[in-house]
Amino acid sequence: MKQDLLKMIKEFHIIDKSIELFWKNFEKFKTNPECAEEYHRIFNEFNEKSFMLYLKAISYNLDAASMNSEESITVQIDMIYKENEIGYYEVYFNMKGERKDDYFVTYPFPVIENKNNKYYREDIENRLDNLMIQKQKKTWKDNKKFNFMKQDLLEFIEKFNIINRSMETFWEIFENYKTDPDYKEEFDEIFGEFDEKSFTVSMKEISYNLHSVSEDSYEYINLYIQMVYKGEQIGRYKPIFDMKGEWEDDYFVTYTVNTKNRVWQLTD
Repeated sequence: MKQDLLKMIKEFHIIDKSIELFWKNFEKFKTNPECAEEYHRIFNEFNEKSFMLYLKAISYNLDAASMNSEESITVQIDMIYKENEIGYYEVYFNMKGERKDDYFVTYPFPVIENKNNKYYREDIENRLDNLMIQKQKKTWKDNKKFNFMKQDLLEFIEKFNIINRSMETFWEIFENYKTDPDYKEEFDEIFGEFDEKSFTVSMKEISYNLHSVSEDSYEYINLYIQMVYKGEQIGRYKPIFDMKGEWEDDYFVTYTVNTKNRVWQLTD
């Protein structure tokens, strides 16, 4: 799958397009009156030299575990300001390399970047010259050329029983979350008197991910499982697997008034 995804990224200049779209969104975020308070909270007196971008992941996504599922490519770019993560930009492309949607997201509080992380992200701006993306005039007219990515990902999911394992673990974690005294206040804030019939869990996305545009890029598979309570999305669960189907990590995230990210729709 790695070769196929890298080929598509190069053919459609996905990284170049993503960075160009990011800067358009950032300029709108700077100048949009509706974002003025948030911009000032994050940057105050903006220091351009303290602002960096990092490539977090390039992903090939399916919205269901079937050959009829919708496919997309996403690029997530993290924003770092004064060594703190302050948000990210995520852009979706269809299988013809055309932008489908994007999100400019700011965090309600800064997250300190862990530079000791094994997969600490490379600086996009310093790495662009080394991407070796050929500026070819040829583009892929037939998106069937990439159908084998879908086949490979679905075979991986089935071979390692990814969905069933993920759902089983989700319910174990949720039961622990529901009964853990340390989370009682948060649970009550989100659910109140918990009504099991009003709580739904569904798989939103299956993704194959790369951390960089290179042959030796770290690769992994993850699921995006969303939690909805009384019609409102209240959190997500994201299990991560290596390419041998082994459990690598997972994230159980709930949205509260204090922790919910702010999503800005800035692209026309």
